[in-house]
Amino acid sequence: MAERSRPLNLRTLLALALCTTSVAVVFQEPLVQLVLVLFTVALFPFSGGKGALRRLSHRLRSLLFVVLSMFVFQVLFRHEGTVLWSWGILQVTTGGLGMAVAISLRLLLILLLAGLLFGVPFSEFLLAFRAWRIPYEIAFLVTTTIHFLPQFDRRFKLVREALLQRGVRLDKLPLAQRPRAYVSLLLPVLGQALHDVRRRAEALELRAFRLHPTRTWRASSRLRLRDWFIQSAALLVTVGYIVGRLLAHK
Repeated sequence: MAERSRPLNLRTLLALALCTTSVAVVFQEPLVQLVLVLFTVALFPFSGGKGALRRLSHRLRSLLFVVLSMFVFQVLFRHEGTVLWSWGILQVTTGGLGMAVAISLRLLLILLLAGLLFGVPFSEFLLAFRAWRIPYEIAFLVTTTIHFLPQFDRRFKLVREALLQRGVRLDKLPLAQRPRAYVSLLLPVLGQALHDVRRRAEALELRAFRLHPTRTWRASSRLRLRDWFIQSAALLVTVGYIVGRLLAHK
């Protein structure tokens, strides 16, 4: 049922995400980062999750402060290029402004790609990695790591809701007290998450994880014709664009 409800195969989404991040790492121009961000947003209707972009927008609001802080630090402390404004030791230059926009867009791109894949069930990741012939142990570890962050986010939200029921609102605290308050919340949540990881490891040992060299699978991840076409086109476009840009700079 999960395969039918998803317009694109998970392997296609993973291939598009890998191509997108590859271009974002190689080229740091703000225009390239903006195009990649818009392309990632356009992928959300094909992820199969209803309201995925709407749910992600709520998460982005809480992380907007991080993006803005990164932007301000890059603008004020990178002094490459022509000076646009200065006051004492603070300067705003063309190079710093361009780098600030590029880094902020890249951080936004990472958050969008994470939101694109966080709603995918655990079993679909295992099937996708199995189809790529990745060893089961590595596939299981990677999938567990991917699903660790959403679980951590859900636990943090539960703690915040418990505080709201007691009349404590973190957004109403003074700015000087917020870092200490968030650290006080993160430590117990992180401790509980690590405790859950230990319990999972014990459960895997009880179920004889890695005892047998081969495994049987009830379901499979099959690619349709459009998935093959999209993956091939994405690979060709990414390699062609990177090679073309590198040759143009020589």
